[in-house]
Amino acid sequence: MRLRFALALALMAACGEPPRATAPATAPRQAERAPAGTIETKVRPGERALAIAITATLPAVRLSFTASGPAEELTKWELGDEVPEKVTLGDGAGGALKGSIANHTLTIEGKPSKVVVSYELAPKQPDEDPRATIVEEARFRLAGEHTLALPAAFLQKPAAITIDVDAKAKAGQVAGSSIGFGREKKSKEVTLPAIALQGMTFLGGAGGHAMFDAPEGNDEAAWLGYTAFDPRSVSAEVAVFRGLLHDYFRGKGAEPSTLMLVVDARPKGRFRVTRRVGGVLVALSGKDAFDARLRLAVGHELVHAWIGDRLWLGDPTPGQEAKTYWFHEGVARWIAREQLYRAGLLSPDEYAAEMNWHVSILATSAHTQKTHDELAAKLEPGVVPLLVARGAIYATAIDARIREASAKQKSLDNVLKVLVEKAEKQRRLPEDAFHSAIAADVKADKAKETWDEIIVKGKRSAIDGNALGGCFEMREGNYDIYDPGIAVAPSREASAISGVRQGGPADKAGLKDGEKVLRIDEPSDAFPEMRVDVERNGAPTTITYRAASGTAKGPFFKRRAGLTDEACRKLALRQ
Repeated sequence: MRLRFALALALMAACGEPPRATAPATAPRQAERAPAGTIETKVRPGERALAIAITATLPAVRLSFTASGPAEELTKWELGDEVPEKVTLGDGAGGALKGSIANHTLTIEGKPSKVVVSYELAPKQPDEDPRATIVEEARFRLAGEHTLALPAAFLQKPAAITIDVDAKAKAGQVAGSSIGFGREKKSKEVTLPAIALQGMTFLGGAGGHAMFDAPEGNDEAAWLGYTAFDPRSVSAEVAVFRGLLHDYFRGKGAEPSTLMLVVDARPKGRFRVTRRVGGVLVALSGKDAFDARLRLAVGHELVHAWIGDRLWLGDPTPGQEAKTYWFHEGVARWIAREQLYRAGLLSPDEYAAEMNWHVSILATSAHTQKTHDELAAKLEPGVVPLLVARGAIYATAIDARIREASAKQKSLDNVLKVLVEKAEKQRRLPEDAFHSAIAADVKADKAKETWDEIIVKGKRSAIDGNALGGCFEMREGNYDIYDPGIAVAPSREASAISGVRQGGPADKAGLKDGEKVLRIDEPSDAFPEMRVDVERNGAPTTITYRAASGTAKGPFFKRRAGLTDEACRKLALRQ
């Protein structure tokens, strides 16, 4: 049986159909950046100090940076790619300084003991990148890596940092950053290398704010715009789940987190979730529900506070990150899925659908025959989702192997907790540390076979039919092979159709290279067909078509007939 794009994921389990594989997997993470969980809230006096003031006089935002310290460390500043060329320089005592900007580097003349750098960001509409700048009449969102000016010498050295975010006193305003929010204005003092600021997000404008107490501190949430769900209850749920992860990892590592929800004009179903220093940023439409897909995406990023931040497994050398995606993305996704299911935040059908999504990627990817090393060597379109899928499926399979070998006394959970404990002393562990921990419970030949079949070769035949427990059975089905028939990203960027493949879905739908693009919406749960708005004869024209070319066979999981949600809970591999 084959799933057609008109069937929503919500109906998949009831109809016994496998899901389609159209949504992109989690974007790759940076191998080396400031740890997201090491924010110190007490200032320790030192020789370096940096005060950041972000003031919204909407629709403009003014940024000011005052740095003091050794004179030789204040002459070179690193600028974000959105810092304007018109920058004001001062010495903090009313005098002016001279400097020049080249290649995003600000060079200041002389040897001042204090430097003040200030500039204003003009109004700007967002694109779909959650780190893109928003400056509008009622709000702003800034990403540190794009908009901050920082002394280059401070990036890797601890500094006493003061952050003031002021949204101006208006009713219903919130202001702050991914390390804390308040009403109208938020001040924060921290001690950390300035590079951590590049991983933060700064928000202000019309919205709401909530705080949740936990034994280890306060989780916070802030939202700008109107969501299709109650942001207060969702924020509470996310805070509770973060606490569950804290317990899962035995209290090791990450402090409480900040959840940031920002509504913009993106189409329904095209939300983006990204980890920021101190929290998680969710960019979504005002029509997106907090459903299983969004819940899993947020949970996945929360797991990164441990897997990827506190624990880095494998080679951290720049350029080698893709070799580790199986763990930092795939296994992290497995943890999110398992913990959400155990907490009752995923239904059995949603749990199976998540597994089927990854299996569908293995079944339909154009790169499915490549080895792990071949995939990691060249990150072509579609490679990252495949690396992540292999990791999530491998985690499912090796977990089942460990449980079988230990008569259900141990699981992959135990292996991960051992690794996180080791990471308390040595953050970066070699990949062999994982295999050694597995070898304590699974025979070497069985462990290697599972690794080779799924991670190295990506074979669907290695998936165990009992991997999800007694609630589910595995069947064979056909997955639609996703094919938009055009080069989507280049077409969006150039605002003109490109890459139309002769005889492909887009060609058959009548799209032509060079046509002016007004909008491109890839299939989603909300709208299962490809939708492309182009301009023809001076008027907008909408083209919709099924973005698929053929099918591929693959296994999929479904709930066994007659089993209720409660029965599935009792049959779960662990409680």
